[in-house]
Amino acid sequence: MFRLTLRNILRRKLRYALTTLAVVLGVAFLSTSFFLTDHIRDTFDELASDISGKSDLTIRTSVGEGSRMNRLPVPEGVLKFVTSDIDGVAAVSPGILVPQVAPIVVGVDGVAAPIPGNGPQFGGNHGEIPELTQTYLTGGRAPQWLGSLKDDPTLIGEFALDNRSVTINNMVLGQVYSVSSSTGNRDFTLVGQFNFGAPDENKTVGASISTFELRTAQEFLNMEGLLSQVDILLDEGADAHQVMAEIQTGLDQAMGQFLLDLPTYSPEIQELLAPYFGATLEVVTFETIVDETQEDFDQFVSIISSVLLAFAIIAVVVSTFIINNTFSIVLGQRVRELALLRALGATGRQVSRSVRGEAVIIGAVATVIGLVVGYFLATFLRFLLVALDFGNLPGVLPIRPRTIVVATLVGVGATLGSAIGPSRKVRTISPVAALRDDVRLTPTGLRRRLQVGGLMALSGVALLALGMAGDLATRPLLLSLGLGALGIFFGVYLLSPVIARPIADLLGWPIEKLFKIPGRLARENARRSPRRTAATAAALTVGLALVSLAAVVSDSMKATFVGAMDESVRSDLFIYTGSFDPMSGLPDNLALGLRDLTQNQPELIDSLVVYRGGIGAMSIEDSVKDVFSADLAYLDDHLDLQLVSGLSANPPVNGATESLLVHVDPAGDLNLEIGSLVVAEFPGERSVTFSVGAIFEDSSMLGNWVVDNGTFDRYLPRSIDNSMSVAFNEVANVEQARFAVETISNEFPQATVENSLELRQSMEAQLDQLLAIITVFLGLSLLIAVLGITNTLALSVYERTRELGLLRAVGMTRRQLRRMVRWEAVIIALFGGVLGVAMGVLFGLAAIAAIPETFVDVVSVPMAKLLQYLVIAAVFGLLAAILPARRAARLNVLEAISHH
Repeated sequence: MFRLTLRNILRRKLRYALTTLAVVLGVAFLSTSFFLTDHIRDTFDELASDISGKSDLTIRTSVGEGSRMNRLPVPEGVLKFVTSDIDGVAAVSPGILVPQVAPIVVGVDGVAAPIPGNGPQFGGNHGEIPELTQTYLTGGRAPQWLGSLKDDPTLIGEFALDNRSVTINNMVLGQVYSVSSSTGNRDFTLVGQFNFGAPDENKTVGASISTFELRTAQEFLNMEGLLSQVDILLDEGADAHQVMAEIQTGLDQAMGQFLLDLPTYSPEIQELLAPYFGATLEVVTFETIVDETQEDFDQFVSIISSVLLAFAIIAVVVSTFIINNTFSIVLGQRVRELALLRALGATGRQVSRSVRGEAVIIGAVATVIGLVVGYFLATFLRFLLVALDFGNLPGVLPIRPRTIVVATLVGVGATLGSAIGPSRKVRTISPVAALRDDVRLTPTGLRRRLQVGGLMALSGVALLALGMAGDLATRPLLLSLGLGALGIFFGVYLLSPVIARPIADLLGWPIEKLFKIPGRLARENARRSPRRTAATAAALTVGLALVSLAAVVSDSMKATFVGAMDESVRSDLFIYTGSFDPMSGLPDNLALGLRDLTQNQPELIDSLVVYRGGIGAMSIEDSVKDVFSADLAYLDDHLDLQLVSGLSANPPVNGATESLLVHVDPAGDLNLEIGSLVVAEFPGERSVTFSVGAIFEDSSMLGNWVVDNGTFDRYLPRSIDNSMSVAFNEVANVEQARFAVETISNEFPQATVENSLELRQSMEAQLDQLLAIITVFLGLSLLIAVLGITNTLALSVYERTRELGLLRAVGMTRRQLRRMVRWEAVIIALFGGVLGVAMGVLFGLAAIAAIPETFVDVVSVPMAKLLQYLVIAAVFGLLAAILPARRAARLNVLEAISHH
């Protein structure tokens, strides 16, 4: 029986080819995600050690429960303590590293802008101690101190830049470039270029790093009197834990002495340093820094892995439908052969086992090929990432046992699982059936199929209704909606043969009217075998359901944001970097210039509001929150937050030190009302008591938690201005007012000025780009579905060889025969498209119910886009029919008529 199994596969290799290809694609996508993410993770793990520095110990402020990006700076006075006589300390290096620092270059379009990149843009001090530096000069020299930038506004300082940024932007040593930071734009001479992280390789992973002499960095990067951290190198043989304990014990004393020395600083410096007093200082080891860096990288890699795995699973699911359909058709064509085996003495179990053996062998072969294809695909994606400046990914892709095992389980398991149903049916074949010409596999009882399908569909609808209408917590809600969607899908799949006949009849009617005999035969072919029509369309149904789901959700999100902007934006102009990235921002000087404009030309400009944001910046009741800030005194003139109670500018009450605006959802969860006290923890383990000044409904622009900019500056690291809005005087000429604003903003190439209509269009464009990316990935499942239709039609042509020969014998031309096969494919594809779009819309509505109203509170079904998907389905049907139609037209008439 085993030899017979192998022989059967070899005899029908063309019939199984497309089935194998479907499994190959599923396994390839799955293994690609493992190969690529394992390689990225290995590279980043090694990179984490290189870019974490060479220090043994590091002094920094504690960040508490929030995001590490909100870590407070260290007062520079700590250096006095660390550099004193502490046994075991060999060297101490002050370090500064802040985001949003970039040279400005003129692009190919002639427009000046910060250098482009696929990573963050940092600025810091150039390392001066060889044993602790992470910057290795490869050209030029280190930047030097030429004098105070504040004392001499015309002074041109010096800076160095990483090799990657110098090379891709064609920058030249000795040339003067404008560099942007939170304090504004300033001219510097490029005097050096360097590798970061290693002497022979630049390990910035797509980021750009500009370095300055320490004092220049402190002035230009708004870090006067402050450091990001202090790195410590220990003597050889020193006990790291003992030295760390000694330093930790003395840090409080150092901070106390620093506070005593505060009066010796200028009033300006005292004001700058005040927000950072009271922060908790800590000493950590090099290993701790590396572990944290690896954890940050792992979060990023996990996102890539999850996305790739999600699409791989979709591909496998779609492939499973194709495999099941193929085995059902092929075994239906082999009934006489299998009956003959029974007549020769084979038991039903042996025949069934032989069929499952074929599935295992096909799955194993497809798995091996899929792993090879996946490896090459991952290699190509790695090359693409490097070409797109993602960073260097050296070495070979790792092949882990986990990858092989999972790929085998999926490839063989999906194939074997799909063959179980058909293999059980062949056990019922009678040996006497070998004597009949018209014998067929007994189909599953329609009554039972209707009962099971109806029960699953009704259960799915009930679960969806519960999720959409019930007041469930997040996890039960997602579980209810997910199980409901699965129930509806499998229920519709089981019931689809019942509706396939009338829908195919309806879809085929215009085709019959337009294309006469070929159209009529195509319509009849799709109608007469509703089970096959439904099974063939199933893979396409899955793909289009997912694409339609994404379209409904994204269009609803877009409608929500656009509607919220139309309702909430009261300002006349919005100024930002052109990106909605929370890490992007604008220099302080832009806001200063615009504030001067409001004072000097009040007949044009009424007010300015600056917006800032901190991701994971505070913790309330052990839950990390994002916090945004604005100039609350003028906020109501710029944004309509739809206040439920209170006022944006309400001062703190009931003994609180600060005031807070809260969205209605968290206010309800925490039972907050106007005047309620809220204790929040900020970086540095500092607790602050807020009173609720207002409760609002619209969180589309500023999130759930809003504080005044002054509060933000007091408790969070100095932040760039994310964006700002301008309100014109009621009697101002709009064109004159905008010209005045743009005259100032034009000095800052990173600034984009838009009115509310332009801002809405920009937001729509970015949301459309996101949808396009998702659709492209989901479109891979549609390609697999095309293979399924092609496979089924090819098998159908083989099965109907005699019928096709008779049609040719009675006068049908080859062209008419090709048309018949093509239009049959179109009807099947449209049937799958209609079901897929209908279920996608239903699932989209359910998903919208699960998404908080903060993100989606408007339901929008993009009918034009869904109709486009149906047209695409029809086109895919035509493409899938090209080869089967050609084969059908080339059949020899006499041989076809005599075919059994």
